[in-house]
Amino acid sequence: MKTHVLFVCLGNICRSPIAEAVFRSCAAAENLENAVKIESCGLGDWHIGRPPHEKTLEVLNEHQINTSELKASLFDKTKVSKDTYIIVMDDENEQTVRSLISPDSVKAVHKLLDFHPEIQTGTDVPDPYFSGDFSGVYDMIEQSCKPLLNWVRKREGL
Repeated sequence: MKTHVLFVCLGNICRSPIAEAVFRSCAAAENLENAVKIESCGLGDWHIGRPPHEKTLEVLNEHQINTSELKASLFDKTKVSKDTYIIVMDDENEQTVRSLISPDSVKAVHKLLDFHPEIQTGTDVPDPYFSGDFSGVYDMIEQSCKPLLNWVRKREGL
C-alpha cells in the first residue's frame, strides 16, 4: 500500500490545500510523487466540492505551485488506514481528528508546525480565513513541508 499523507484543517479552503499543494511540489522535486498519496480535507462541510479560497489560489500561484487538483472535501475516517499520516493545522483539528479515529487506525497524527525548523513544537498554523495573512501562513507551511517530507521518507524508507 502507498504511503498516505493527509492534511486536515477546518474548511479545506485555506491551510490544508496550501499544505497539500506545497507538499506535492516538494515530493515531485524529489521524484516521490508516485510513492506518496497526498490529499487534504476539512472537518466542516461548508465548502465540499469547491476550489480553495481565492487568496489561497493567489498565494500558491505567486509561488508557481500547481492548484489544478485542489477541491474541498470532508474528512472521512473510512479513507484513512495504517498507511496514513494525518497532519493537522491546530489543536482543535487534532482533538477532532483523534475523536473520530481509533489510535491504531493510522500511522501518526501530528501538527504541521512540529516540523518547522524554527517554530516551537505544538504551535498552531493560524487560519488566514480570519487573519487575512495568507502570505505568512504560506511561508510557515512551506518551511514545514520539506522537513515533513524528509521525516516521512526516513520512516518509510523512500
